[in-house]
Amino acid sequence: MNKVVSVENKNTIRSCSEDSLRKLQSYKNNLLEAYHYRVDCGVFGILREKKVYLREDIYHFLLLTFHRYLNGYELDTEGQFEYYNTVFLRKEEERKRRMEQDTINGVYIPKDLQDCFRELDKKLTAEEKNQIASLASVDDLIAYHRGLGMWIRNAWGLWGGSRLLKYFKDTGFEFVMADDLSVEILIGYYKYLQQKTKP
Repeated sequence: MNKVVSVENKNTIRSCSEDSLRKLQSYKNNLLEAYHYRVDCGVFGILREKKVYLREDIYHFLLLTFHRYLNGYELDTEGQFEYYNTVFLRKEEERKRRMEQDTINGVYIPKDLQDCFRELDKKLTAEEKNQIASLASVDDLIAYHRGLGMWIRNAWGLWGGSRLLKYFKDTGFEFVMADDLSVEILIGYYKYLQQKTKP
C-alpha cells in the first residue's frame, strides 16, 4: 500500500483519528483506489478466512491497519478481526429479524410481487398510475428509477434486508442488487397496470 497510495492520501489517512476513519470510507472516495486495483487477492482471502465479509469492514480494516502503520502504532489485527466478527454477527441477527417482519420503520413490507402491486395501487394516485400505464415501453420506466424506485428500495428493505428481499432470493434473485429488484417490481407493475386498463 505504501508504494501505490498517493502522498496526499497517505497524509489524510495518517492525520485522521482512528474513531473518524469510518467517515473516510464512502464507496465514492478513492483513498485506497490505487491499492484496491493492484492488491494481491491473498489479502482478501485472509480476511475471508478471518470471517471479515462485509465490504465496509474490509475497507475499514485496510484503512485502520494502514493508518497504524503510517503512525508507527501496534497493528493489533487479531483485535480488529474479533471486533468485525462481533459486528458481522450483530448485523446478521438484525438482517434475519428484518426478513421475518411484515412492517419495518412503520412501513408495510410486501410479501411477494402481487403484494407489491397492491401496495403501489394504494400509494399512487390515479394520475400517477395512468402516467406509468401510458408509457410507450418498459425502457421509459428509467424516469422512475430515482423517485419511486428509490422509495421502493429504501422503504421495502431491498438494501438492508426484508421479507420482500427474501422472497426475491427464494425465487432465484440471489445475487441481484437492490436497483435491479426495484426495476423488476416497476416492470411488473407497468405490465399489471396495462392489463388493468385494457378494455
